[in-house]
Amino acid sequence: MTAADCLVTKAGPGSIAEAMIKGLPCLLTAFVPGQEEGNISYVTDNGAGAYIADEEPDQIAAKIQEWLSDPEVVQTMSANARRLAKPDGALQISRRICDGLLDLGTELEEVKATRMTRREQLLQRKEQRRQVKIEADEKLQACDVSGDADSA
Repeated sequence: MTAADCLVTKAGPGSIAEAMIKGLPCLLTAFVPGQEEGNISYVTDNGAGAYIADEEPDQIAAKIQEWLSDPEVVQTMSANARRLAKPDGALQISRRICDGLLDLGTELEEVKATRMTRREQLLQRKEQRRQVKIEADEKLQACDVSGDADSA
């Protein structure tokens, strides 16, 4: 995608997310009904691309030609795409899931409230994980010791 000027794709969320991060205008040509329909309005309403049904290949070609012959239009759509981008979205989701399941840290909102630097947050989480590992190792070692005594 880095070498592209625009992306012609169906309205899949992964493709759109990558295009937004790269600042690529999207020409959406298809969608899964219900599941991806909202992605079309998200892209078009925010000025980051257009929709033309894949049954209209001549119109798709004409739209690409129109875009590529007008760099200002592409630059505007690119800026809009970058504005919509969430490059750390997957990381934020993963953190929330892991923090909740593993109880390793504080919720993101609480971290923001403390105004800790990113480095401080990471160091705090690392220390919390280290403490959990130490406790787990101690419990495991206690089980091994008691198990050895039973077998003797």
